[in-house]
Amino acid sequence: MITREPTIMDAHHFVETYRRGKAFLGYTRVEIIREIRLAVEHKAFGYVMNQYGLIAGIVTAEIDHGCRVVRIKNILTSSKGAMQSLVSVYNRLCPGYRIVAKRRGRYVEYDTDRLLKHLTLTKKAN
Repeated sequence: MITREPTIMDAHHFVETYRRGKAFLGYTRVEIIREIRLAVEHKAFGYVMNQYGLIAGIVTAEIDHGCRVVRIKNILTSSKGAMQSLVSVYNRLCPGYRIVAKRRGRYVEYDTDRLLKHLTLTKKAN
């Protein structure tokens, strides 16, 4: 159990434990740590904790305040509901910003309100 704010190494351990598929695909240990550190430094890192005080999800992004857009670089969750919480973080921190993420090799823009509604409905159905 983590009883403090998680460190970069805690986030790295979470990635190494739970990454499957496309999150942090092809990243080395050093690259994962660098990606997390840069996101933290640029205030573009988000995390959620579960009821046991453990990391349940992390997200790294680039925030372009000039264009009012959040570009999701990597998102990884270990539990249901964590994705909704991570999207909500950016919705609160950057209200009115567009959220884009890479899907199948190209950037796709998401309607944030619709995405949150969909995630909420999906969570209730499970």
